[in-house]
Amino acid sequence: MTTTVDDPRVCRSKAAIVDATVELLTESGIDAVTIEAIAARSGVAKTTIYRHWPDRSALVRDIVPVLASCEPIPDSGDLRTDLITSMVSLNRRLHQGRYGKALPALIARAEHDPEVAAALDAHIAERRSMLAARLRAARAGGDLADGVDADHVQTSLVGAVFYRRLLLRKPLRRAEIERLVRLALTSPAAG
Repeated sequence: MTTTVDDPRVCRSKAAIVDATVELLTESGIDAVTIEAIAARSGVAKTTIYRHWPDRSALVRDIVPVLASCEPIPDSGDLRTDLITSMVSLNRRLHQGRYGKALPALIARAEHDPEVAAALDAHIAERRSMLAARLRAARAGGDLADGVDADHVQTSLVGAVFYRRLLLRKPLRRAEIERLVRLALTSPAAG
């Protein structure tokens, strides 16, 4: 009997494999993510894992979208409020969610694995594009001053949140995020 992508058994197996991979990655880092460990954790045979992913890198690459999935950037009509909401959400996900726990390992792996780097790059590009679209809409609606560079706003806000997670391992408080948004929206980029 042939199995298709919609076969519930295949879906269950793949979900168990992805969950086991994410658990291992967030608990112990990339070195703990081996096909043997994934098979033991998921209860799925190694041959089944290899049927769907040729190696560990392919599997790790495919979990980036699972880990990195996030809420869309809000568009309430008030850019400042929307940016605060978005940065509070990102800050929370980086400090409380699986994405934040796995991110250091993924970044380290991306340094030596072009496929993982490409997966992270694709996620970052998609997220930057969403934020850029929100900023363009704000500029068109007069909610973003002409002298304020959208790329500068993105870099200032997202960079600060990631810096606090990756280097200081301390979340930003809401008041700090509000201050960052205020500064990013009033400071033109340095020429």
